Amino acid sequence: MKELEPTMMISSVSNELQIIRMSNQKSTSQRHRKSIAGFSLIEVVIVILILAIITTFSLLGLGGARSSFQLNNAGDTLKVYLEKAISDSKRRHAEGSARAKIQVTSPTSYQVSIDFGGFGNLETRKISLPAQVSFVYDPASPPTATVDWRGNVAEGNVVFNLRSDQNETMEVEITGIGDASINPEFPTLPTVSVTPTSSDVNPSAVLAGNSATPTPTPTPTPTPTPTPTPTPTANPSPTPTANPSPSPTPSPSSTATPTPSPTPTPLPYCRKNQKPAVHNCQCPIGKTVDNNGNCK
Repeated sequence: MKELEPTMMISSVSNELQIIRMSNQKSTSQRHRKSIAGFSLIEVVIVILILAIITTFSLLGLGGARSSFQLNNAGDTLKVYLEKAISDSKRRHAEGSARAKIQVTSPTSYQVSIDFGGFGNLETRKISLPAQVSFVYDPASPPTATVDWRGNVAEGNVVFNLRSDQNETMEVEITGIGDASINPEFPTLPTVSVTPTSSDVNPSAVLAGNSATPTPTPTPTPTPTPTPTPTPTANPSPTPTANPSPSPTPSPSSTATPTPSPTPTPLPYCRKNQKPAVHNCQCPIGKTVDNNGNCK
């Protein structure tokens, strides 16, 4: 019996190890079956809802940022064309119909009339706004800026109002002296409140209380009249004989220095297609003005 005890102990230990191994295999197979089964329907629906919410907010933010970018781009482009119109009129000494001009023609476009090529020829081009930006103006009087050769705007201060599809607004202004800016800011003056005077106030009313006793007016003392002193009779004094005074020697008159007349500033030579009477210039040497006013 003593010899069988170790054998029995070894067999019991092996049985326990086999039981543990079988339990481990069972748990492993259960985890494997669970992983094969995947997520439940509720978990999938929750994930889809979260992704839809995130995507919606992302698209809304992207649309607003795109609209704001296009509004800023349209305002910057209009400001650049206004500055080009000012410099172009100054360079060409433009007058009359040759002046640079920018005018709104529709809610989504405007015309720019300047010398695009730099050869002295006025050219008109139509500029379209981005898809999500439009002008806000009165169709009876569309905003127009006409710039002369001094850089002054004939219409005075002109404001171009832009608006995006997200109701964002922008103002592009050009002043009468030719200063273009975006969303100009002016200092806010303080509000002064004035209290109106009531009509039922009697300015001659006397308040009740201790009233001041009026000071009596003093009686003036008459000033005595002085007695006149008799004036003594003066003895006549002999009239002295006047000595003849020598005649003064006339001094020579100074000769006036003539004032030099200012030298006229020569006019610039006319370029191609320019007329002396219109563009304030002169024909080059060797050319004269023909019947049409051109240099020939």
